[in-house]
Amino acid sequence: MSGNPNAIGRLRPLSIGNVVSAGARLYRSHFKTYLKLALFAYLWLLIPIYGWAKYFAISGLIARLAFGELTNHPESVKTARQQVNRRLWSFLRLAVLIGWLFIGVYLGLPEKIRLGHLLAETLVISFHFQVLCLGKCKVKSAETSKTR
Repeated sequence: MSGNPNAIGRLRPLSIGNVVSAGARLYRSHFKTYLKLALFAYLWLLIPIYGWAKYFAISGLIARLAFGELTNHPESVKTARQQVNRRLWSFLRLAVLIGWLFIGVYLGLPEKIRLGHLLAETLVISFHFQVLCLGKCKVKSAETSKTR
């Protein structure tokens, strides 16, 4: 996690040990913050529908904060929470889609349908998750900081 902005050009695949070490350093440095958020997220699971949406949003918040740290663009919990809460229901909708996908695969759709549908849904869900967690939120926060 160097402060060199040109380090992006020198990125290379990490070994499993390097990934584990980076993850341990990341969570060790922000343990209290992430633990507090995770505990609140699990408490929200006790409340149907709205609580489930909050659980997925807080999980996305933790992922957003970790991603920001790893890319040397950290943000405060308050700022990240504002961005994530704007998409609260999108997180629940995405979780429902993923749930239906796994149920469909589990029930054993015919192989041709299962593989084609699984591939298409996985690509769509992956794209939506990236946009929700990282893409639009980061772009909007960058645009608002430029206008100030």
